[in-house]
Amino acid sequence: MIKIFKHTSLYKRFGDDLGNIIWLIILYLFQGIPLGLTFGTIPFLLHKHSTYTQIGIFSLTGFPYSLKILWSPFVDSYYFKSFGRRKSWIVPIQLLAGSMFLVLANGNIIDDLIEHSETEIIKITLLFGSFVVMMATQDIAVDGWALTILSKANVHLASTCQNIGLSTGFFLSYTVYLALSSAEFSNKYIRPSSHYNADVGIITLSSYLYFWGLIYIVFSIILATMKNEERTNQSSTPNGGSPKLNSSTNKKLDDPQQQQQLINNNESMNLQQQEDDEMEETDLKPIQIYQYLWKIISLPHIRTLSMMFLLSKVVFQSNESALSLRLLELGMKKEDLASFSIFQFPCTILFSIVAGKLIRDNPLTIWTKAYFFGVVFVFLNMLSVVFFQKGWFFYFILLLLSTCSSFMSTLMSVGQGGFFLKISEKNHHIGGTYLTFLNTIANLGGTWPKFLILTLIDKFTSTQCVIPNGVIVELIGTTDEIKSLCNDEGGEIVTTRDGYFTVTIILVVYGLIMHRILTKKMIPIEKIKPSSFAIAKGE
Repeated sequence: MIKIFKHTSLYKRFGDDLGNIIWLIILYLFQGIPLGLTFGTIPFLLHKHSTYTQIGIFSLTGFPYSLKILWSPFVDSYYFKSFGRRKSWIVPIQLLAGSMFLVLANGNIIDDLIEHSETEIIKITLLFGSFVVMMATQDIAVDGWALTILSKANVHLASTCQNIGLSTGFFLSYTVYLALSSAEFSNKYIRPSSHYNADVGIITLSSYLYFWGLIYIVFSIILATMKNEERTNQSSTPNGGSPKLNSSTNKKLDDPQQQQQLINNNESMNLQQQEDDEMEETDLKPIQIYQYLWKIISLPHIRTLSMMFLLSKVVFQSNESALSLRLLELGMKKEDLASFSIFQFPCTILFSIVAGKLIRDNPLTIWTKAYFFGVVFVFLNMLSVVFFQKGWFFYFILLLLSTCSSFMSTLMSVGQGGFFLKISEKNHHIGGTYLTFLNTIANLGGTWPKFLILTLIDKFTSTQCVIPNGVIVELIGTTDEIKSLCNDEGGEIVTTRDGYFTVTIILVVYGLIMHRILTKKMIPIEKIKPSSFAIAKGE
């Protein structure tokens, strides 16, 4: 792969790491495909038939991704040495996920389940929960691989690769899918020349899964046969030398042979040290890794970080879990809402690159500032629901708010990822597990509140069906079916209390208080030496 880019500016920037960066982005993209369906598209499809509480039940599918630390020691410890430590997990998972996609696509099984989601919500939750388990397991392997596949000079780019890959996969499974599955979008932009209007889009969920099922299987074969997993000793610079070493030796040594000998000796020492660390990590049994995890949790700074992440992200859940659903209820089309991502997708890639530069020296300071502005945009997005109007000007305002919120989210994601990599580097003997633990805590902070927030919105919402003859029927939930029944009786749906506003105002106040706590507790942690987070070997 690297030969294709040998004479490009990208190669001059990243050197022999470029090929590995591309592999990482592709692997994260394949994780983003089912995650984009699970966390983006499926809740939209369920909204037609389900209440907020039922969608909240489906949101429980996110827990496996946030609790992957429970089985990460097994992923780190058990593998086929001849095949590769990371490929032993990645390849079978991709093959299994691809096969399941093909089975669900056969006979439109998945489309039928979604159509009857009011009675099949548990089955749908378990099904997509299994995909999340697989992608969480793959994420453990890919995160660990990122620590060793990139040179030390570029290891901080792993979080950028993750953001680009996952964002691309999410974009394909959310924006692209919703647009192409929309009959209106397909008739207007894809079929106009044929003068043929259909009541369905050009793809269905079944055909989408069938396509990706084939791609997964083909990619798995390529990965298994063409990508070697041995540790690379190539540096991030095209000439093969360490950037820091090159700058120092050019000043102090005049003999080119002496310079090259010093470079070679340095690379050999680094490679041997990394190989020793890798060997020690692979020799650890699960029980030993769990013991290391307990020691990680026992570190005072890790406990503080964990508490801050678990308590702070609840504020964003009215935005992430309910905002889109409320806009749909107000009459915005799902394809229009999803089309925002067409603009946001390239912005997200740019945001990831910009964030990668901003967070390098003070990741947690940037994270905390982005958190504050994220809270502000939660409030502004709530106002967009209050003053909602149909029309392109207002849609532009929504797009602007959504893009700004996305930028804050990217800053936080890349910021925490960069800091996690920085302290995980000091623990090569358990680097993959250390990084997975930190990512698990951060993910869990955004996962555990979803069901709670959606349920509270349902509980705090009161709706009635007001029929012309004076009959008022109190409603529990307002699915499309319930609205249709009310309309058939000549009635009108009236919301007497909107739980979305109640919950969002509470969360905004909570977020402002939380920001003050984060400023005092989290920012000082980034000034602590990374060695303070180290767990000694055999400790």
